[in-house]
Amino acid sequence: MKYSVRTHQYGSFVFDTFDKVMAHFTNKFFQNSTTEDGRTFLYDLGDYLDTTKYPCDTINLNIFTGYDNRIGLSFSYNDEEVSWVQIEFERYGILKISNYTYYKKDLQVFHHIIEEYFNNKNQTIYNEWLDKCNIYSDRENEIKVNDYSDYKPNGGFVILTGSLEDIFDKYTTHNDRLKYCNGDFWRFADADIQTLYSLFIINYNGNYFLDNAVKRGVTID
Repeated sequence: MKYSVRTHQYGSFVFDTFDKVMAHFTNKFFQNSTTEDGRTFLYDLGDYLDTTKYPCDTINLNIFTGYDNRIGLSFSYNDEEVSWVQIEFERYGILKISNYTYYKKDLQVFHHIIEEYFNNKNQTIYNEWLDKCNIYSDRENEIKVNDYSDYKPNGGFVILTGSLEDIFDKYTTHNDRLKYCNGDFWRFADADIQTLYSLFIINYNGNYFLDNAVKRGVTID
């Protein structure tokens, strides 16, 4: 796999070499990471594609997209453009495909390869948080939530039981039904569980809050 970058200059800031762009990429998107930087991100993707049938021998990175949290990746094969994919950097290291284009329709059949790569990276992050929270995705759990009134803990709490998705559904339903009650809601007692809940929503395939409402019988206009 070959790698290239889009250079850029604004004001006195000049990013006119591969190394300068990669250093800026690392500083902008991986400053809080202890395991990954711009080079490992790009090379890991390339190594993965080399093991697949994705038609690509060159990846061009564009970090100057006009978005603070998005990059562009252009994929070529034999000097012919194959696709362009825009990646959005979410919280907690989650990566989402926000846009993409294939320059020949028949090449879009390979898109699942790119999707699987980022889905697997996101699932790894989610699994790490499951382990950190000592939570199981395939069996029943017990999770404590504290009750709030007027935006302050009122001393009450509830132990939610069931599968993790069931617990998150109960939590979301309760808070959604109270959204017009000033300051009344549940909050997970463990801040790490709160983060896990956020990760669950970010990773959810679709609109979780809409699907939760439909599941409990709310009519959506």
